[in-house]
Amino acid sequence: MVLGQVFVFLTALAVVGLMSVDIIVFPECGLTGCNYWDRNYVIEEVAEIIPSPDSGVVPCKKKSYTQRNSMYVAVNLYEKFIELDNQNDTNLHNKSNDILLYNTNIVFDRFGRLIARYRKFNLYAERTHLGVNSTKEPEFSIFTTDFGVTFGIIICFDIIFKQPVYGLLYEKNVSALIFSGAIYSQLPFLVVPSLVSGWSYSMNTTVLFSDMPVKKGSVGGSGIFMGKSDPLRLIMEEHYDSKILISKVPKPVSSANLPSLEEKTHENEKSNFCDSMFIADEKLDYYTYQSISQNLTHKCNNLLMNSFNHTNENYTCTIRAVWQINSITNQSEYKFLSYAGERNFSTASINNYVEVCGLTLCHKSPNGGCLEPPIFEDAFSITMIHIDIFSVSTVDAIVIPSTLNSSLHPLSVKNFRFSKSKTRIGNHENIIVHMNLIEPVSNLITFGFYKLPEVSNPDPASYHSRNTTELN
Repeated sequence: MVLGQVFVFLTALAVVGLMSVDIIVFPECGLTGCNYWDRNYVIEEVAEIIPSPDSGVVPCKKKSYTQRNSMYVAVNLYEKFIELDNQNDTNLHNKSNDILLYNTNIVFDRFGRLIARYRKFNLYAERTHLGVNSTKEPEFSIFTTDFGVTFGIIICFDIIFKQPVYGLLYEKNVSALIFSGAIYSQLPFLVVPSLVSGWSYSMNTTVLFSDMPVKKGSVGGSGIFMGKSDPLRLIMEEHYDSKILISKVPKPVSSANLPSLEEKTHENEKSNFCDSMFIADEKLDYYTYQSISQNLTHKCNNLLMNSFNHTNENYTCTIRAVWQINSITNQSEYKFLSYAGERNFSTASINNYVEVCGLTLCHKSPNGGCLEPPIFEDAFSITMIHIDIFSVSTVDAIVIPSTLNSSLHPLSVKNFRFSKSKTRIGNHENIIVHMNLIEPVSNLITFGFYKLPEVSNPDPASYHSRNTTELN
């Protein structure tokens, strides 16, 4: 572990311990660093052997910070698991025994007992760069607190894919998620707070999300997301400075009508879009684009209207928009865009099928694409956007609304409506998604939807353990 980070964690525990906090969530790689691209990084030097939660063990003999501050603590670290060829063999250094390395979240209760452990299923760069293993099947790790909330646990890349989140929500019936991440943002549809907020909205699930920028210059973000309501806390982060987000969180309810939440404190934690560094979606070159001002269908006084349609064999994206030009700009323009096809989400060269449909602000460029981040000039007011998509994708695919304003925050849920339904045509069930902007917005960056991939297709080689002779 990085001693400096241990001190940061202990300081955070001491600070929140004075505020009667019930649970604290730390980010992925917070104790160890991600170090995916550091060739001198030796993961075995920071990996720990973690007992089974069934043992009820209290790892710290002395009174721990968890006990002293009487809170639940979720922390991420690398786990070293020794797989015994002979289950009666207690010699951990037996050369015939194998070692598995996992990216793992663990949870302690108020008494310092280890009560939950989750091994990350959907690996990112730690698979190819650090030799971290994934489990053969996703684990559904849950724990129930003394304040009556049952949490599921996921890590970073898990949010992109269908499992284990579907199993947690629909098999284990969890009402909230602990989510540790080290995620960077991708324009235009996968900016971190927008991604997590849209996922929380679509699945109507409370998410306690703690994020750390995966590398310098990348833009991350943390927050407390409340399903169909606006986030309670939200912050964008592109530095390694530590911040603590604290809020009183209503207990999750099963109804889609969550209580009205008045405590919105992310408004004073704004970031400047133009000053932030972003990575573009690698498939942007393959998107179908159309400028909203191309071939205008209607003009009335100072209001402009246009439409867009993109269809392939299994997918149709239709968009209508109404807007007003406040000032002339030569820097940026809004574009309709659509994509249905494969893209790569990791360094493992694994392609996954996604669908995208929406409108985004683009930097004006000769190639007509959106690879360069736009320069926001407050030159437009978007009055209305209506999006319809028809897809033959699996009906239980995760489709999220993706919205972003120039403060790097998702739009308020009061600004839009989003719904997903299914219909049957012949022998096939299909999904229909409707998304509408219902309140005018003058600082819009992105508005649309993103259908997330269903499987991560983990490389079977990642299951393979490494013999201890390789680690000595």
